[in-house]
Amino acid sequence: LPFRAQTVNESIQAQDEIDGSPHSNKYYEMVWLTHGHGKLRVDMREYLIERNTIFYIKPNETHQFQAQPDMEGFVFSFTDSFFSLGQYDFDLSCHATLYQVFGEHRVIRIPSEVETTLKESALNMIREHERPSVYKMDLLKRYFKIFLIYVMRTLEEAPGGTEYSRETALITNFMELLEKHFKEKK
Repeated sequence: LPFRAQTVNESIQAQDEIDGSPHSNKYYEMVWLTHGHGKLRVDMREYLIERNTIFYIKPNETHQFQAQPDMEGFVFSFTDSFFSLGQYDFDLSCHATLYQVFGEHRVIRIPSEVETTLKESALNMIREHERPSVYKMDLLKRYFKIFLIYVMRTLEEAPGGTEYSRETALITNFMELLEKHFKEKK
């Protein structure tokens, strides 16, 4: 599937069955730790992941997750194709914003007031992922988009907001114009 939602413990067990050594994937991963702490090594850098942080791993980045027994949370794995499946595609501006947010923020802290809402979305994604259904991808896409909107809103509402570089502003403007005019000017 182009999208997978699972708990941190399920992800770690699956990885242990393969091999706990550093590896890379051909898909994106978001790790949201809701309890405990752990270490994540990505491309020769080590990051401490604490409670209520989301960590983003891009395709082909070599990484290794060092789990602690008290860890709880969620792992979302998705491909580029997940953003363009069927009738209810993510719009290009959302797609661009996602890359910009995680391009500038590898670790995102989640405030406690948003935690319950995000946890509900994550649990809905896990339930839907496990359920055989004709409309599975449609619902997963919607739940994930809601989840991402809350994450992006968290960054915007943080003190100082999200600071974008000139290059990021140009990309944002380009993607908005592309989304607005791509049908007429293709």
